[in-house]
Amino acid sequence: MGFLGCLGDSLATPLTMYVLSGALNSFGTADQSIAKEVVNMYALKLLYVAVGVGFAAFLEGVCWTRTAEKQTSRIRMEYLKSVLRQEVGFFDNQDVSSTSFQVVSSISADAHLIQDVIAEKIPTCLTQFFAFIFNLVVAFLLSWRLALVSLPFAIGFIVPGVGFGKLMMNLGIKSKEAYGVAGGVAEQAISSIRTVYSYVGEDKTLDRFSQALRESTKIGIKQGIVKGLLIGSMGIIFVTWAFQSWIGSILVTEKGESAGRVFVSGVCIIIGGMCLMSALPNIRSITEASAVMKGIFELIDHIPQIDSENATGKVLADVRGQIEFRDVYFSYPSRKDTLILQGFNLKLKAGKTVGLVGGSGSGKSTIVSLLERFYDPIKGDILLDGHRIKKLQLNWLRSQMGLVNQQPILFATSIKENILFGKEDASMEQVISTAKASNAHDFIDKLPEGYDTQVGEFGIQLSGGQKQRIAIARALLKDPRILLLDEATSALDTQSERIVQAAIDQASIGRTTIIIAHRLSTIRNVDNILVLQSGRVVESGSHDELMQKSDGEGGVFIEMMKVQQSVVQYKAPDSPYHPIEGRYHRKAHTPKSPFSVRSSRQNSPASAFIPELILSGVTSIQNSPISTSRDSHDSNVEKSDSSSPSLSNWRLLHMNAPEWKSALLGCLGAVVSGAVQPVYAYSMGTVISVYFLKDSSKLKSEIRFYCFIFLSVGFISFISNLLQHYNFAIMGERLTKRIRENFLQKVLTFEVGWFDLDENTSAAVCARLSTEATIFRSLVGDRISLLVQVFTTASIAFVLGLIVAWKVAIVMIAIQPLTIASFYSKGVLMKRMSKNAQKAQNEGSQLASDAVVNHRTITAFSSQKRILDLFAATLKGPRKESIKQSWISGVGLFSSQFLTAASIALTFWYGGTLMNPRD
Repeated sequence: MGFLGCLGDSLATPLTMYVLSGALNSFGTADQSIAKEVVNMYALKLLYVAVGVGFAAFLEGVCWTRTAEKQTSRIRMEYLKSVLRQEVGFFDNQDVSSTSFQVVSSISADAHLIQDVIAEKIPTCLTQFFAFIFNLVVAFLLSWRLALVSLPFAIGFIVPGVGFGKLMMNLGIKSKEAYGVAGGVAEQAISSIRTVYSYVGEDKTLDRFSQALRESTKIGIKQGIVKGLLIGSMGIIFVTWAFQSWIGSILVTEKGESAGRVFVSGVCIIIGGMCLMSALPNIRSITEASAVMKGIFELIDHIPQIDSENATGKVLADVRGQIEFRDVYFSYPSRKDTLILQGFNLKLKAGKTVGLVGGSGSGKSTIVSLLERFYDPIKGDILLDGHRIKKLQLNWLRSQMGLVNQQPILFATSIKENILFGKEDASMEQVISTAKASNAHDFIDKLPEGYDTQVGEFGIQLSGGQKQRIAIARALLKDPRILLLDEATSALDTQSERIVQAAIDQASIGRTTIIIAHRLSTIRNVDNILVLQSGRVVESGSHDELMQKSDGEGGVFIEMMKVQQSVVQYKAPDSPYHPIEGRYHRKAHTPKSPFSVRSSRQNSPASAFIPELILSGVTSIQNSPISTSRDSHDSNVEKSDSSSPSLSNWRLLHMNAPEWKSALLGCLGAVVSGAVQPVYAYSMGTVISVYFLKDSSKLKSEIRFYCFIFLSVGFISFISNLLQHYNFAIMGERLTKRIRENFLQKVLTFEVGWFDLDENTSAAVCARLSTEATIFRSLVGDRISLLVQVFTTASIAFVLGLIVAWKVAIVMIAIQPLTIASFYSKGVLMKRMSKNAQKAQNEGSQLASDAVVNHRTITAFSSQKRILDLFAATLKGPRKESIKQSWISGVGLFSSQFLTAASIALTFWYGGTLMNPRD
């Protein structure tokens, strides 16, 4: 339906032109006495076209917008599903924070790009392409001779766009590179601000920064020249019309072709060429989105080596919990040359508790990872009750194990929901029972909302001991036969450790339990202790047996006890436990694998900083409460006020005062460029009447004159656009350079404490230096230039219309607010809806980020489906917004297309009525 809508929408101009061709012929040949009947007939036809095109545009807007949301929601869901499906080793080629960023980028930014392309770029491209085809068809139907000789000109419209567009892109890249040097100077100075202040290097830094900015300023001015050449080269349209007018005069006088048909055929050729030219930017966006989709679908189609969705394999009727490692060799995928386990053998009896101790890299955690089948060994077998775990159904195998990590992983939901990750279909009674078994029920019951209490992101609302007990409850909920405790108490304070250890002791009863211990005191009562070194068991026995061994017989465990006792009163400065916040600060460090989850869109650290005030610029810093100089005796560093005043336009103009000559020349160019279109339109309208002259020699003479006018307009347009954009580029680039220099100069007067605030990091300040200063360049170089040009065009067009036919002009001017309001309201509403949808999507993006960070926990508990259900729930908000958005898009397109076409019908009818002598 959306495709048909595009097809119908593209017929707007061709059908209108085809109807007008007949109307023009009728006006030129009919008697005045029947002119009103002709006007009414053709006006009605134009109105039919307006209704049909409006309905087609409505279909286009509704269907493509809905399709875009459905497709991107499906892509988001399938992408996250595929990410969660991957084995743990898949993530080993990058650290968790990098992977999280890439997944969030694909689910949010990349998916948003795809949605924008499907909702807007593809239908626009299709509409423009079909309009090009249909305009050519109409042109050939009306005057095939004129269409044939003019076709190369129409296709040639895209040549300047491609050529100068590529040059603009190259200059854009060079400009970024050039500013990168200046930005590097600023970043180096701000990140090393203490050194700069110590050596009084502010002036030297500013000189280097200013020198580096000169190159980017030169390139920016070159961009203005190329932009002027690009837009000015569109004067080829006027040259084409001059050529068509000349050929048309020959066809009318010598070939006897209808004047109206020849004129409209020329219009269709030019409009068709412009449609083809308009499709090019959309093709570029579609190509970019295709590259993004390729990366996304590569991951969606990637089949993991250890597939959690694989339902094949044995399911044991009764599990005792006997575990055996037979001659196991293992190395991580990214470190294949480094063997973690070398011929490792281990046999654990069912229902017994075993403690694993050893130094870093000895293979303790690797044993747990292999049991959970996060990885498969290179060689050897791992058996559960005599069965190879590779032959067992994967999710069933993991359901027999309960994992509790050193750093408890909780999701940003309620306590109840976090416990239910252990078993989705568990009853509330079972949740409470496991909470009691883990010594968590008492503190949960004292909370105001009990089990419905929100734990916050990563469980930030709870203490370390509370989080650990909830993690134990989650592990116990599925009543596992095997309990895996990976340093579950190593980062807790003494009081929390006692409570959690009591919960562990109670949970271990009747289960095969493996405890990886950091604090050796926590495994004093286990049945057996295994001491690991370099992937081998070097000592084993009970706590008492190992403590009785002499140095000659081994004594590795004894040495570990002595070292730990010597530091028992000392907390290392880089301890992962934060004593105040009760949180862990461990840097996720996983080995690397050959496959990368990578977003096609690259972002720098600075790109994450979003300016709060577009025009805050220098004043937002200068007026900040913390913008005191280093000589100030005030030691209190306050946060800047977010409501800092915006920079006035008058101050901007004052800063741009040295470029007053460029401002005058630029405005002169903008005024002339604005006058081009009304003059061109007037000349085109006059050519219509010239075509109907009976005197052939006078017709050719008049056409030659207007051909000269069109050629002159094309030349003047080229010069005026070059003059306009070159001079406004000078203004914008020099203003940007001046603002950046003043910005950095002011920043380098602040006290050191200002730079210690989170919002004033080197990346954040450099981001403002880069992005916000560029906004002023756009304001001066683009907006003011465009404002002058549009104001001139509207003024001349209105005045000229009132002079030529003031009654018709008044009607047309009265219609304009409706059309403008239609376009504007659609844009505002769509933007507002897009923001609402983006806010709703942020929840899903955060959930996806948490899922990647916690992928080991999700994999261990086979909670992929639960995460996907939660993610699907976050998509309901955007889906509702998209339904509203699709209707707004459809109504907006309907009103804009209908009003445009209907205004032509109204103007035609009223103008024709005025031509009747009786009216």
